[in-house]
Amino acid sequence: MQGFDPGKLSNLFFTCINLVREDKSGTATSAVKEDYWADWTALALAVASSGTKYEVARRIADSSVPIAKRYKDGECISLPAKFLSILISCGHRYPNRTSTYLHRSLEKFSDMAFSFSSIRVLLGNEALMRERLVEHFPGLGYKQASMLLRDLGLAENLAIIDTHVVKFSGIFIEMPMYKGTSQSYLKCEAALQQFASAYGISVASLDRAIWASMAAIHRGS
Repeated sequence: MQGFDPGKLSNLFFTCINLVREDKSGTATSAVKEDYWADWTALALAVASSGTKYEVARRIADSSVPIAKRYKDGECISLPAKFLSILISCGHRYPNRTSTYLHRSLEKFSDMAFSFSSIRVLLGNEALMRERLVEHFPGLGYKQASMLLRDLGLAENLAIIDTHVVKFSGIFIEMPMYKGTSQSYLKCEAALQQFASAYGISVASLDRAIWASMAAIHRGS
């Protein structure tokens, strides 16, 4: 944002807010249908997203599905090695750590004692759904769990916070400094929720406005 005219930046941001206010798509709904492989892909994407770009995490998640299917069919395979190979080939920044997270997450996901149905019955309590995911799956923090729930269509008022979003949002929103801790995350999220509510939009819609504004800035608009 350095060197960008503040007035133009403000006009751009609030234009994006008005656009997303009119867009009613992508809201959470109780009618979201459970799909085993869609659920796994969303979980793998969330786990892999830490430490890499979204596009890389998406490739990793898509590539993980054949491995997960072989595991579900009872085939004896080395999950850590298979996941590690995918992560390295896709250029993930932390392949060793993330392969362990994917391995353990797949084991837990495949365990019939836990089902995403147990998350969906909590629809309407987004914070509790997120806590359950963070408690259950290794590699999921608040950011990753929020992304997972949003991708599944189960949440729209949980924030997906990273340093870029905080830096941009801080220009318009009174927000505490994000320190990378869970407590700090919740404080920043509360500021985003308050701002979004004041403009009659969800946090998910606010995120879309932020990212649309950032994209326009990078294009030199």
